[in-house]
Amino acid sequence: MNNTSRIYAVVAVILSLLFVIWSVTLIRSVKQQRDDVSNHVAAITQINAINHAILELQAVYLEDKYRTNSNWESGLETYTKTVNNFRERNIANPEMSDYIYSLDSIVRKAVIIHSGIYEAEEKREAELNQLKTEFKSELNEALELNDITTNKIREKLAKYSDELSFKWTLLNVLVMFSCILALVLSVVSILNSINYQKRKKAMIALRAEKDKAQSYLDMAGSILVVIDRDQRISMLNKKGLEIIGLTHEEEVIGRNAFDYFASKFERDQLIEGFKKVMKGEAELVEYYERKVVSKRGEERIVGWHNSLLEDMSGHVIGVLSSGDDVTEKKFREKALKETVIKLEKSNEQLEGFAYMATHDLRAPVANLIALLNLYNKEDPAEEENKFVFKKFEESVKILNNTLGDLIDIVAVNKNKFDEKIDINIEETLKDVMESVKEEINKSGILVSFDFSKCNDVSYPASQFRSILINMLTNAIKYRSLDKQAEVSITTSVDKDFVCIRFADNGLGLDLKKYGNKLFQMNKRFHLGTEGKGIGLFIIKSQVEAMGGKVVVESEPGKGAVFSVYIKK
Repeated sequence: MNNTSRIYAVVAVILSLLFVIWSVTLIRSVKQQRDDVSNHVAAITQINAINHAILELQAVYLEDKYRTNSNWESGLETYTKTVNNFRERNIANPEMSDYIYSLDSIVRKAVIIHSGIYEAEEKREAELNQLKTEFKSELNEALELNDITTNKIREKLAKYSDELSFKWTLLNVLVMFSCILALVLSVVSILNSINYQKRKKAMIALRAEKDKAQSYLDMAGSILVVIDRDQRISMLNKKGLEIIGLTHEEEVIGRNAFDYFASKFERDQLIEGFKKVMKGEAELVEYYERKVVSKRGEERIVGWHNSLLEDMSGHVIGVLSSGDDVTEKKFREKALKETVIKLEKSNEQLEGFAYMATHDLRAPVANLIALLNLYNKEDPAEEENKFVFKKFEESVKILNNTLGDLIDIVAVNKNKFDEKIDINIEETLKDVMESVKEEINKSGILVSFDFSKCNDVSYPASQFRSILINMLTNAIKYRSLDKQAEVSITTSVDKDFVCIRFADNGLGLDLKKYGNKLFQMNKRFHLGTEGKGIGLFIIKSQVEAMGGKVVVESEPGKGAVFSVYIKK
């Protein structure tokens, strides 16, 4: 080996060591940031749980006459366990400790105020109302603190994402440059060898350098693959072999890359796009996400960073792609999104439930209290007491119906249903019509039905009866007074569903204006009609919980058609 070869060899070794040290440092940094990302995502999930616990505390019924405290104690216990769990998991994080300290201070104030409410039997109503306002204000402040903390964490996650992307790109470039440099220096060293023996030794050294370069590639946490102009794999590291379920590089070198890194549904489309890039007819997509199916049938989602490879003349000779397995990340993002949607829906239903509880229960309770004051205890036989008892009976009936509705809503939210049984639709409808016979006769509505296409369905009996009663009474409530009221009930079979169709010629509804609110609690769209605005909400929630759906067609003045699809 001549002096020039020795110089190249020394330079190659020094640069290789430097690149190895730099690569290891970057890998450790990326691993640390990935761990931080996982911890922050977990923190968001835990804060969402704390949010839910605070919302349960905020929903405590403060108007309870006897100042019972069972729901409050249960909610406070849930909140305490959730916060303690968060504190234990984030004990080493000063920022999270400060957040929990601030949150506990706020909630502690709310607890003190709550105790004041339940111990304030001698206080005036104005003082109690002030305490209730302060109680809700403190819990709202806790919810705002949770939102601020969650937003800060998300900002950090976004920053981490950018930093990780840059570091992975830098690492990939570093590894590739290290490989190319090692190979170039080795080739130069070989060309400077004079005799066969020296060339033979140089070839051995080249092989060693190639193995070393391959080891650098295998150290990378990402998939690294080089694809030539003919779509063949010319280099693949260990991570790439793992993702496709193989063990030896020789099994894939020279094979079509899209046989391994594309699904059968996307293969032809990706090959066509690759050909256009090689011809200069299209721009290379620098980043995209694709599913990769291993030989074992395992499906993973990989995020690919792509760059063109050019020769000394500037001609494109292939593509270098680095891929990261983002399957778990996508699952976490999906789970987080679903959790947010569920929380928003729960908040909306909770508001409706609270509205109904505070408004629909207040009136009959107030009537009962007033009637008790009118009752003549000294002379029970007084004629006016009969009137008081009649009104008392009406208020109790309203109160019982409202409590029944609230129980139905709670059952729907908890998916508590009776067991399915075989139901004869016609017999059940006739029984329902008999139970609301007085309303049918009073309204004069004509009820027709045809169950020739399907007269049997498997469904919880009480829930099915509720569907028929609500749909029938809705047709009565929202009938048009300008014409003979009619409602037609028919059935049909649609694939895996039994469809029950309720068509009336009543007032109808502007779906463009009210369609998105039609099935919400406490929503009514016609003045002068009785109702609590929960019937459709209960029906839709029950049917969807059982795997079905409710579809509505309507126009103002032209009636409405409700199609209830029940899963077979």
